[in-house]
Amino acid sequence: MMFYVINMVEYAVALGSNLGDSCAILDKVIILLSRYPNIDLTSYSPFYKTFPIGPKQPIYYNGCVIVNSPINPKKLLEVLLNIEKRFGRVRDEKWGARTLDLDILLCEHLIIETPFLQIPHPQMTKRKFVLLPLCTIASTWKHPITRKTVKEHLQEISDKNIV
Repeated sequence: MMFYVINMVEYAVALGSNLGDSCAILDKVIILLSRYPNIDLTSYSPFYKTFPIGPKQPIYYNGCVIVNSPINPKKLLEVLLNIEKRFGRVRDEKWGARTLDLDILLCEHLIIETPFLQIPHPQMTKRKFVLLPLCTIASTWKHPITRKTVKEHLQEISDKNIV
């Protein structure tokens, strides 16, 4: 009999929506992720109403999830982009309104910089709408570049975009 050790990696993923029934969409995404093969959803935050960045558009709902998975960050990004497409995501305007936005924020202590994937997410430490929900489920996680915890970053931010 052979045994295989599968290395699980812990990810923090941000969720956002401001088109359609945003809370229902985010709830469905959480259910979908919890049932997705090779993804173990271990926790999720409440949703927060937030003012948008960029062009005039509806209020956002934002949250975060923690998942464990043996899949690599590039493959997880592909999974998330496919889920966005299932919910009608269209990418035609930077910071524009969207049915669904899924971003990998952190992947343990990994630092990845490619044209299509950056971990840690390059804007996460400047966005209260990311840090507040993430802090509710991963306050002690450390940013691999700044070495500060999520809670420390949240305490430093003056962004008032939470409704």
